[in-house]
Amino acid sequence: MDIRHPGLLITYILIFIISFFYKKKQDQNQMGGKIAYSKSLWLFYCIFTWFIIPLNLLTNGIESKFHLILLCFGLSFWIRGLIEMIMLYITKSWKPIYGISHNIFTFFLLVGLAVYFRNDIYFWEKQFVIFTMIALSFETY
Repeated sequence: MDIRHPGLLITYILIFIISFFYKKKQDQNQMGGKIAYSKSLWLFYCIFTWFIIPLNLLTNGIESKFHLILLCFGLSFWIRGLIEMIMLYITKSWKPIYGISHNIFTFFLLVGLAVYFRNDIYFWEKQFVIFTMIALSFETY
């Protein structure tokens, strides 16, 4: 495995963390109570697509406009993730409207970047961006 492209290693670590989180969340005494299996899978998808893929692209360098779109998307979520963790676990002041507002901002960020670079990204890259926008819509709902 090439250490400059740690995507597979990060995926295995993420699977372990999500599995541990799912097992830990089955204890009713934890904040938020039990978590459904389907929600654990959704959480895995979100973390992988919104945090890990952009991080992996960062280690590869920007090779195309599609990489740039995903890096901007990932940066938006890394900033939100840091702020959300602080507000959830330290200040205990996180409200769902903050996440919803961020999702709407990020949706329009994706729309703007996809339209701006529409001639510079391939068909399957466009499909990935569209699917990500659909997933972001579900997350917002």
